[in-house]
Amino acid sequence: MQPDRLRVRSRRDSPLRAPSPGGASAGSRRTSAWPSLAEPRQHRGRVFLVDDDPGVRDATTLLLDTAGFDVTAYDSGEAFLGSASLHSTGCVLLDVRLPGIGGLEVQGVLAQLGSRLAVVVLTGYADVPISVAAMRAGAADFIEKPYQPDRLIAAIDQALGGPERAGPPRLRVQAGRLIDALSPRQRQVLAGLVAGHSNKAIARDLDLSPRTVEMHRADMMERLGVESLSEALRIAYDAGLVADRRAARSPARPGGRRADDPPAP
Repeated sequence: MQPDRLRVRSRRDSPLRAPSPGGASAGSRRTSAWPSLAEPRQHRGRVFLVDDDPGVRDATTLLLDTAGFDVTAYDSGEAFLGSASLHSTGCVLLDVRLPGIGGLEVQGVLAQLGSRLAVVVLTGYADVPISVAAMRAGAADFIEKPYQPDRLIAAIDQALGGPERAGPPRLRVQAGRLIDALSPRQRQVLAGLVAGHSNKAIARDLDLSPRTVEMHRADMMERLGVESLSEALRIAYDAGLVADRRAARSPARPGGRRADDPPAP
């Protein structure tokens, strides 16, 4: 039975039992026969999956293999950076919280190397600063666990420039229309989220209660037709609320720190 949503936060929560005791390890490949959740096709694209959880690797590799992707799985950022073809074309499905080198650090290394690999970030934590940092660093998308299989496949297709991806001008027009449909207050809340601010910080800036901000945020996401923060941020970026995601930074706080800077040690 296929679940509507893959709960892959841990091995115990994985919807699939690993077909072998060893599970997927660094650099492993797996060919599976799972009834497709999307129409399979050959040579759909190359995907590098980086996640330390064996259950996540098994379930996600099975899903993507069946959908027609060429998948190679790694259990750490170090394993991926040490053995993958970083200058090839493809998509990296990258978990944020990895032991050793974290997902955002791996993303930074790829940027420094000038890698052409598109990055789709996965996380089990709906964390605003991490979401903003990943998108600003050039991530094609940011998906929260547990994820919907069709949503993940569509994000990878878009990152690879697949058939479901509209041209940039069309994306900007569509996203712009969605943003224009928001109320002024909803746009202010979205702008605060794009800047990496928490609900409490947005409430303070707008002189509102946190509860009121939560209500405006929920209404904003409903009007945009999205269920996750990452989807709302994606629309904001496509609409040009941040022109250059790699260069954009939020205004400096007192003391020279910025909203998207990591916490001081």
